[in-house]
Amino acid sequence: MKPFARITSFVFVGLGLLIILGGILFALSAFFGERPTSTGLFDMTGVMILAQIGVGGAISLQGFLLAAIGEAIWLLVDIAENTEKTSAYFAARMRMETA
Repeated sequence: MKPFARITSFVFVGLGLLIILGGILFALSAFFGERPTSTGLFDMTGVMILAQIGVGGAISLQGFLLAAIGEAIWLLVDIAENTEKTSAYFAARMRMETA
């Protein structure tokens, strides 16, 4: 179970980092991509650029949350391993004291 949890954790962190990178690239494309053209009465290009930056930030936030879940799984596996080691140590210690 522990190797599966570690692999799952690694996948979550990796996907989270990819999503963060995608969000940053999406936000940066607002500056370096094509500019929307104004065909109406008002020029809304600035608002569209700000919206694209905001959406890129929202995408990155989802990546941060996914990476945090992966880190939490990794830490839970470490806690489980240390708990087993501590339990085995105290069980051996109790056997030594009762003998």
